[in-house]
Amino acid sequence: MSNKIKVIIKSYDARILDSTAKLVCDALSKFSIKFSGPIPLPVERKRFVVLKSPHVNKDARQTFEQRSLKRLIQIEESKTAVAALSGMKNISPSVNIEIKRVKGMQE
Repeated sequence: MSNKIKVIIKSYDARILDSTAKLVCDALSKFSIKFSGPIPLPVERKRFVVLKSPHVNKDARQTFEQRSLKRLIQIEESKTAVAALSGMKNISPSVNIEIKRVKGMQE
């Protein structure tokens, strides 16, 4: 069992999410670090129902949906992996990158 690093990338836009995941994978492969991914995670959907007219037409409603997309990249822990992730540039501000260290993860 070896220690691993989980990188979870979240965004509302699929194109920006995929380009950021490609940037992370390119940075890791540049330092020849073993990784697996990007693995698509289930889409998280939030639905909001709003009344169009608050008094007269209660049956007239409008539905909105917010989707958050996620990708997972698993990396073998090393000092070069941390350096590669910390040196990332050109990441869109609409992307959230979460980095977690997982101890004793089985393959």
